[in-house]
Amino acid sequence: MKLDVSQIRFICNSEFEPIRFDRLNKIIDDTGLDRNIIKFDCKCYKHTITDDIYSKYVRTPITKYIKWSTLEYQRKSDLSLILNYLYNLEDIERNFNDGIFIIFESDVDIKSNFKELPNLINLLKDNYSKWDMVHFGQDGYNGENDKKNMWQPGYMEDITTCNDKIRLERRLGTRCTDSHIISMSGVKKLLEYYRTNTDYYIPIDYYFSELFKNDLNFKYYWSDPTYCFQMSNLGLDNSTIKDN
Repeated sequence: MKLDVSQIRFICNSEFEPIRFDRLNKIIDDTGLDRNIIKFDCKCYKHTITDDIYSKYVRTPITKYIKWSTLEYQRKSDLSLILNYLYNLEDIERNFNDGIFIIFESDVDIKSNFKELPNLINLLKDNYSKWDMVHFGQDGYNGENDKKNMWQPGYMEDITTCNDKIRLERRLGTRCTDSHIISMSGVKKLLEYYRTNTDYYIPIDYYFSELFKNDLNFKYYWSDPTYCFQMSNLGLDNSTIKDN
């Protein structure tokens, strides 16, 4: 299976997550993805986040954020994901001048229609200047949350139309962060945001959403259809993110 992108990146480390690492490699083999453009890059994990590192990047005094009407502290596991995304973006910036990039988290899995992902890539290539970042994973066991949350009155659609087989809805918040396609423009804008907003006191989905809703020049989309799903969100893969 050929994906016409510059690089496919997995935020996964064989030492930190050996079971997920093996599962992702099986996906690569089963789908025939080109290993020449694949990179695994996960430089930190929750157990490598020392108190000093935590204090460096979470500077709002023991800030609590509101999540589902409860108050929670930033976890070291959530901080590690924010930092790993940063490290991946920085590595892209160092090694590429342009291109389209895919970033997967370690708990991603693919849907039966994953073989059709090249069609989405081709659409994005044809409209390269019109978008920065696209999420292409579903929300819910059968995408039921997508059905509730997408294409509601007042929705924004400025690249595709209701008659297209693949549609992109402009969004001001994340759906999940398991599977993203990002352009070089998106890489640079995200890095500027990271370097300007250096207090990483909330999880990555909240952190990214603050950018999307406050900077309308960042063009973020949800795809319809979707091609992946996040296993831990569906209880299909054990998550230790709350075990700090």
